[in-house]
Amino acid sequence: MKRFIVLGVLAVGAAIGSVAPVAAQEEVKVFDHLTKKESVVKGTIDSESPEGIKIKVGSDVKVILAVDVKHVLYKLGTVKGYEYNGPFAKETKALDPATKRADRIKLLADARAEFELLVPRLVNTPNAARFIQFKVVQIAAFQAKEDPAQLETAVKLLLAFKTEHDKGWELVPALKLLAEVQEAKGDVAEAKQTYGELAKIPGQPKELKQEAVLLEAQLSVRTGEFDKAEKSLDALRTELSPNDPQRPFVLMYLAQCQMAMNKLNDVEANLKGALASSTEGEVRCQAHNALGDFYRKKNLNEDAFWEYLRVDTLYSQNRNEHAKALYYLSKLFVDVKKDKVKSQEYLEKLKLLDGTEYAKKAATEK
Repeated sequence: MKRFIVLGVLAVGAAIGSVAPVAAQEEVKVFDHLTKKESVVKGTIDSESPEGIKIKVGSDVKVILAVDVKHVLYKLGTVKGYEYNGPFAKETKALDPATKRADRIKLLADARAEFELLVPRLVNTPNAARFIQFKVVQIAAFQAKEDPAQLETAVKLLLAFKTEHDKGWELVPALKLLAEVQEAKGDVAEAKQTYGELAKIPGQPKELKQEAVLLEAQLSVRTGEFDKAEKSLDALRTELSPNDPQRPFVLMYLAQCQMAMNKLNDVEANLKGALASSTEGEVRCQAHNALGDFYRKKNLNEDAFWEYLRVDTLYSQNRNEHAKALYYLSKLFVDVKKDKVKSQEYLEKLKLLDGTEYAKKAATEK
């Protein structure tokens, strides 16, 4: 699922290599979650909290929400510019899509090691030390993305950071990142709890709270807590404007809950509403597959066939959803089209998506 709020969980501090520490002012690099525009605010930091950063700019005090903070440049005492910039430059290069995987892995390891060396040198500037500690755990999460064997370490580091630094602005991106890593590790119940914590942090924009509720509900669907998910999603549906980018996901997951509970009256309308309000491939592949499921429930197998075929031909970028479509097409080519040759062709295509739930399912049915 697309993450609509860019928390800096995957980008805090990236592309900062050209910034050099100075003694006169502190700086906050901002990425506005509404306008999607970047800016730099220079002044003297007054206070920090999970809500964000208050910074004095002349006689004014500007509040920057934690969700919008991309990078902070503190007064760093004896730390030199090249020492501070070095790990950020390596991180930026590592996250460049053009960087080869082997190079990315090495750059991330080097950046993390350099961030770790910076932390004790910032003992007299605790806010700066906390930010660099966050960079350490953030890089650990990046490394876990490359190597799932490191997920356990990333979770432990993020949990420790959350406990030790629950008063800083980094709590927001840390919780978001923790939930994502927990989900990747398979700790679905823990990820749900973390999203719940994120939604309750005071002073955050409604978009962040809504996204956290949506992601928590999505995980409730995965764990079979359909009644709980339905209530959260239905409440969220009433809050969102017709043009809100999260609305298609809300409608889609709501429909899935309703199908699971055999409440079919509004399912088709919700799924078609999701399709009508989004051109995003991730929405469309899931919604067409869900419509296929709905039509199968209604014994409308011809209609189901065409929904799954749309996923295969137009929206196959999601490996798991594509596997699901291929699996049911292999069945429906026999049931609807009476074509066993095509059915076998689709089973062969499904084998190419080995490791997915439906490829495994098909293999057990042989």
